[in-house]
Amino acid sequence: MASPHVSYLVSLSTLSVLLVVFNVFVCCMVCMNKALRTYTNGFVVSLALSDILTGGVVIPMVLSKPSSLATAFLSSIIVFSSSCNLSSVTYARYDAVMKPLRSRYLVPKMFKKAVVFSWLMPIIFSSPPLFWNTNYELQIHKVYIICAQIFGFVVPFVFIAFAYVQIFKEVRRSLALQKKFQVQSPQERTNERRRLSKEIKIAKVFCIISAIFLFCWLPVIYMTTAQIVFSRSDIIPDFMPTVSLFTMAINSLVNPVIYAFLKADFIIPIRIFLRSLFRGQGCRKQKLVGIEMNTLNPIK
Repeated sequence: MASPHVSYLVSLSTLSVLLVVFNVFVCCMVCMNKALRTYTNGFVVSLALSDILTGGVVIPMVLSKPSSLATAFLSSIIVFSSSCNLSSVTYARYDAVMKPLRSRYLVPKMFKKAVVFSWLMPIIFSSPPLFWNTNYELQIHKVYIICAQIFGFVVPFVFIAFAYVQIFKEVRRSLALQKKFQVQSPQERTNERRRLSKEIKIAKVFCIISAIFLFCWLPVIYMTTAQIVFSRSDIIPDFMPTVSLFTMAINSLVNPVIYAFLKADFIIPIRIFLRSLFRGQGCRKQKLVGIEMNTLNPIK
């Protein structure tokens, strides 16, 4: 029988490999299918890259050198980049629902800047501890951790929660006004209902992803706060460091599964890909992706 340590390494390594494969698959699907190359899916790819780094770099480094400066630096970049990407896609969805006309003009302009910001800011924000070798005992590091948690977690997720509440309220209000006044033609009402339905489905997907991200990173936040801010390592259960690694891996593994089962524009291409994989008709089936995806009319 394998020892607990060996079982722990094997299971975590397996999760890491799976999450890398699944997220690479998501990136390939977006790159290979023209209909999936929307601005929303651009943020999906950016999130997937963060998840790939989690499984391919951070988890192996934590297993081999858990206390190294490089491990802390890379972990910080990845968690902050995920937070920034989730905030960016939330803002894009918020704008698409609250101000749809402005969104069509604004999103193409802000997309590249938002993606660059979602990676550049985490790198800058994660760099200061390198100047004091990430010495947990220094007062400046405790102040930095408090600021990092406020601006890296609290502020983004307060915004995300507020935005999705407003999105769901606005969709409900718009549908109620349509029923009450019916000032539009039947075709216009149908088109507007379809648009709102798509927006609410996309919002639900990213709302779920945001909630899972926060839940899965809570053990890390708790340990960091207890150990560094309050110097209370005694209140950290022995199992929590192990649990935190598994929740990190599960978070990155769950995201592509959510895209595959809940994000409408991914469902048909994945179904066609799997069908072609099992039937050996890859080339012919891939040509049909663009035709079938036109029926979805994905939001840009």
